[in-house]
Amino acid sequence: MNHPIAEDRRLPTIQLVHWIANPVDFIYRNLGEEGNLFVAQIGRLSPAVFICHPAGVEEVFKLKHDRIAGVSPNLLPVVGSSSLLTTDEPEHQQRRRLILPHFHGDRIRVYREIMREVALSVARSHRDWGQLRSFAQEITLKVISKIVFAAGSERADRLQTKLAELLQTLTSPVRSSFLLFPFLQKNWGSWSPWGQFLRLRQEVDEIIYEIIRDRRQNFNSDRTDILSLLLSARFEDDTPMSDTEIRDHLITFLIGGRETTASSLAWGFYWAAKYENLREKLLEDIAKHGDSGPYLDAFCKETLRIYTPTLISTPRQVRDRPVRVLDVEFPAGTFLLPCIYGVHHRPDVYPNPYKFDPDRFIRRPYSSSEFFPFGGSNRRCIGDALAMMEMKVVLAAILPQYKMAIDPVDVHPQRFGITISVPDRLQMQWVDRPS
Repeated sequence: MNHPIAEDRRLPTIQLVHWIANPVDFIYRNLGEEGNLFVAQIGRLSPAVFICHPAGVEEVFKLKHDRIAGVSPNLLPVVGSSSLLTTDEPEHQQRRRLILPHFHGDRIRVYREIMREVALSVARSHRDWGQLRSFAQEITLKVISKIVFAAGSERADRLQTKLAELLQTLTSPVRSSFLLFPFLQKNWGSWSPWGQFLRLRQEVDEIIYEIIRDRRQNFNSDRTDILSLLLSARFEDDTPMSDTEIRDHLITFLIGGRETTASSLAWGFYWAAKYENLREKLLEDIAKHGDSGPYLDAFCKETLRIYTPTLISTPRQVRDRPVRVLDVEFPAGTFLLPCIYGVHHRPDVYPNPYKFDPDRFIRRPYSSSEFFPFGGSNRRCIGDALAMMEMKVVLAAILPQYKMAIDPVDVHPQRFGITISVPDRLQMQWVDRPS
């Protein structure tokens, strides 16, 4: 069956501005209610084919690396050329094999108590009305910093401060536009967006390299933090990673561990505060199962489904030979974008897709091409298990201890650089639960 393909026929500049300013509306406008594919022009990712059908997503995930290249060129100035987000095969797979074991199974379970302690500590310090998004970011930045660097230090504290400042330059569509428009990458001094970004990136890098050098000189094989594990890792030829490679991985983990997880966590708190009946079911599940209950799992999955922090999976660019997806042939150079938001809001996969309904994940299982908030195939987010565990642990730690008030009650997602999240106008307040 040949699937029809829609096309955004507006001027490329208008398409790109729309994608930057309101990506949810951009997808909805182009996709419609029952669409499967649409093609658009969005800057360096052009032509971009948004694939919004599970069968098409599965076909893309199964394509071999000799047919497609999976890279995120827009993130290169942030995470560097050695990051898993920016390397192509075979280097990507070599690095992924080296790092992946440190983010799954018993390796990440040792971080559970760190997550719980940080969550409760931050909640205790936020008793007045404040931004929900900032609250979630404070938790996730402190958690990922402790996981990456272990015990706190003056340098680690400075890094948290500078990293937060660096990420602030990427949070608005206007301020982060230099990532999508290379011609804006001009250093006109510290007052310019690119100049400010370069200055903060250099300050962050200087602290990271100081920490790396200190750890190399005082290496302790018993440490379980991510930096120590990266320092001890060896490629197949028994060579270690360079300082630059380690820096790129650390920046990737720190940014992903802060921004995307904070977005998911903020939405989780929002839904729990908005729907009292769902919150009570969640509390019953937590009281019975802690952070391992079936309803908490379903609640977190539904949170990731309805507003996934990143709307598309890693773009795949067709190499020198055409490929077919959903019986449509795409020529070399085309960018294939498995559209997480598009698939997650298909009414034939998720009935009443704009309703928050955790029970849908209890009623039936979903395939890896129907539910893929962390992407898929060899480009699946390496920290998926860690992020899911953090959501569960933090919600299970805070919700039984405090009641939460939010204002306003009804909000829509807003773009902040590379993620979508709750808008800054969404305020929250924690109140002690009666004993």
